[in-house]
Amino acid sequence: MALLNELDQLWTEGYPEEVDDYLEHCRRTRCDGNRMWPSPPVIENIVGTPPPKYPTFVRPTFRPEQILLIKSDDILDQELMRTGILMVEVVTDRKMNDAQLDAQLDAIANAPDEFRLSLRAFYWCNPARHRHLRNSSEAVMQLIQVCPNLQHIRFEGLPPDFSDFIFSSILRSCPNLVSLTLVATPCSRKLDMEMIVKILDSKLCEQVRYFELHEIISDPFLLEFFEHFSARRKKQDPCNSLEIVYTYVGFPLMWREGLRYHSKRRLLQEADWRDVKE
Repeated sequence: MALLNELDQLWTEGYPEEVDDYLEHCRRTRCDGNRMWPSPPVIENIVGTPPPKYPTFVRPTFRPEQILLIKSDDILDQELMRTGILMVEVVTDRKMNDAQLDAQLDAIANAPDEFRLSLRAFYWCNPARHRHLRNSSEAVMQLIQVCPNLQHIRFEGLPPDFSDFIFSSILRSCPNLVSLTLVATPCSRKLDMEMIVKILDSKLCEQVRYFELHEIISDPFLLEFFEHFSARRKKQDPCNSLEIVYTYVGFPLMWREGLRYHSKRRLLQEADWRDVKE
């Protein structure tokens, strides 16, 4: 009973009121069994096993010479001919307008095969997340479609036209995808929960080990779906099991093997994860 009381306290401890409201649905489904998705299979008793301090998945790092950094309105042709590039990093500078950015992404999409097929990571960084680039999703999608060997994709500051279709197109275009991170802006379009379920339930993401989603879905049922989905993706080696991180008003939740963890800290790098499943 003491353990249950402690777990119940963890549901609200350290969270602002809006997070408590968001978690209320899951608290009810624990009591009345009214779930949209089946409960995960019975998991062996983990009492006494310390919870993870952070997700086990670690993004790869690349040397400076392996990264093509786009932060101005000019790409030199020789950069696209350079061998050994593994990562394209786009930083949407305030001086860069939509047309300039689209032209640069188009140049990469039309680069020689050797360059495009060698890419393993794509990182989109929008430092001014309140500033939206109107036409960039289509250009980004064209680039991703011709870079099928991408394994890691990260969007920090989604363009406002980012949609469920683009989400599914990323998974369809990159069969070797290992990690996908999507960080919304205040005015980003929310993804449809029903469509996300269909996409993830398909065979498009069997290789994905890590999903990180920030503020892009607004539906309380995602809590139990992520629990159900992560349990289905349990592997013999826990380090290969799917991890899902979702952030709501700045506070991260994590699912792995049907268990849910939360952190009272806003920064994932400093997250002190606690198990919150009986």
